[in-house]
Amino acid sequence: MGTHFVFVRDGCCVVVERRGDGFGAVGSPGLLNESGFAALVARDGGDWVVGKSESRIATQAEASAARRLYRELREILG
Repeated sequence: MGTHFVFVRDGCCVVVERRGDGFGAVGSPGLLNESGFAALVARDGGDWVVGKSESRIATQAEASAARRLYRELREILG
């Protein structure tokens, strides 16, 4: 059994800790790309997508979708 769950929607993802048979801490939102996970981070007054092979300004749609998934998971898993 793995140590985390990965929730994916619209190219965005959030990793959630697995605790026993339930859920633990909700991780940071990000995007899935060819290289894997790229985190959504605040940098230089804007939103950035940062991963192993990528560092770029996030589009408004990407940032909004990633944050929406994160907020909804926090509400549901509380």
